Amino acid sequence: MLETIVLALLPAITTMALGYFAARHHDFGLQDVPTLIRMVMTYALPINLFLDIVSTSRADLLRDVPLAIVFVVA
Repeated sequence: MLETIVLALLPAITTMALGYFAARHHDFGLQDVPTLIRMVMTYALPINLFLDIVSTSRADLLRDVPLAIVFVVA
């Protein structure tokens, strides 16, 4: 189950790391930051989380009932 959680969070962590390194190298100006944040929070992260939830197998969900309940509520 830890593997599932790590694989679900890995894209978000990668996105934050890429943003950090892009800021350190001054690839984007301050005027670009709100647009990039809005794009990531509105499109990229929700779509990625949805795909990770949908791709979880039934066997994994049945093994961890509390996680399945959280998925259904969310």
